[in-house]
Amino acid sequence: MCEKRIIPYRRWILITGCDSGFGYLAAQQLLERGFRVIALCLTERGCQDLSQGKPPHGQLQTIQCDISREEDLNRLQVELFHIEVKVLLEVNNCLL
Repeated sequence: MCEKRIIPYRRWILITGCDSGFGYLAAQQLLERGFRVIALCLTERGCQDLSQGKPPHGQLQTIQCDISREEDLNRLQVELFHIEVKVLLEVNNCLL
């Protein structure tokens, strides 16, 4: 059987709802395993709390974004385009 391993440092994982709970813990665990994480937080405080864990340089990108607002989604799309992100996986942890 052929196994494919995911190479953590080549792609990003985008996680919504990272202010607390599952999203927060998932981001922390993936960072510890060497993945690059784009953490979407509803509040600026959520972005700050996640960044305080001092993740390795360049592995965490926090973005304040309310995915229920079209203007926030448009801004997110522009931000991801400018930093040339290739997303491997999206974890949608928000209820709309």
